[in-house]
Amino acid sequence: QHQLGEPTKLPTYLTKLYAQHSPLRRYYMTRNYFYLAERYLLHFPVFIIKLGILRIALFVLIAFLDRAPLSSYCAVARGVRDYVARRHGPYRGD
Repeated sequence: QHQLGEPTKLPTYLTKLYAQHSPLRRYYMTRNYFYLAERYLLHFPVFIIKLGILRIALFVLIAFLDRAPLSSYCAVARGVRDYVARRHGPYRGD
């Protein structure tokens, strides 16, 4: 059996928006979303905008549901920073 993130006891409507992930996974999810949006926004605008809205909702939910929200927010910030700096590949640390 395979699942993304660790199991959480949340109402079904929230499980579509939120999953418990490590800060490193949040880093990759953030950085790679921006690369995906950059590449495909003109080809699939509705899909990319929908993903963006879900990323914003996730950003808010981290504050209330994450076990380590500060670590997750720092990882998201590093993901944005590394996208802007055009860093690809494995995370190399700060």
